[in-house]
Amino acid sequence: KRVHVPLVLHGGSGVADHEIRKAIAFGIRIINLDTTLRLQFMSGLCVAVRSYDSKKKVDIRPVLMKARDTMEREARRLMKLLGSAGKAY
Repeated sequence: KRVHVPLVLHGGSGVADHEIRKAIAFGIRIINLDTTLRLQFMSGLCVAVRSYDSKKKVDIRPVLMKARDTMEREARRLMKLLGSAGKAY
């Protein structure tokens, strides 16, 4: 109520969901979560690479799509957590 600019939580990656909700309740309006999304991308990439058969496949796109899809699932979860799902304008 005392400031007229959005409050920012830098380094929000790794912060528990209940703490994120509490920060939002206290007025935080921007939460930086880049590391969380990068970790999800790398996790999906590792899973896809482990199942990749280089003798049968030569196309890297399915591997990258798996990584992107894993990151997208986390982004959608975070958007719901943050209350921003469906609010693009």
